[in-house]
Amino acid sequence: GGGSQAKSVVVAVRAHEKLEISDDKFYLITCGKSGFVNARNELSQVHLNFMEDYKKVNELFVGRQYVLRAGLSQGKDFYDITVKDCYGFGSNTTEVKLIDSEGCSKTNFLSKFRFNKTAQAADAVLFSTFKFPNTQKVHLQCDIILCKRSCPQ
Repeated sequence: GGGSQAKSVVVAVRAHEKLEISDDKFYLITCGKSGFVNARNELSQVHLNFMEDYKKVNELFVGRQYVLRAGLSQGKDFYDITVKDCYGFGSNTTEVKLIDSEGCSKTNFLSKFRFNKTAQAADAVLFSTFKFPNTQKVHLQCDIILCKRSCPQ
């Protein structure tokens, strides 16, 4: 659609280097903003942001302390949020597990996520910013669990 932020690409995986044959496989891969439709038919999206002094920041400085916040764009009043399976990775680097499948921190520089009722988000403290060698970019990927009331510990 015109306003959609999703992008798609068709990938052909050929069984033979130079010939098209019936064993060839075609895949449509679509990337976009993930979200879900809540009971009021509103599209809710999960945001993972770095915060400093209660403001979202896009640039981090090594050695500074930040809050990593997972929140919802809509329907905040109905959900508790917990975060599990967080990975950090840079370009051309292997991933580093930061939070495990139980929601426990695997490093000494990132705390466990805790639900912050005031902010209606789950917050973790990044005690000291890290970086990967040979890159200025850090990517984070986490599984966000939404619970209708409070999430089980």
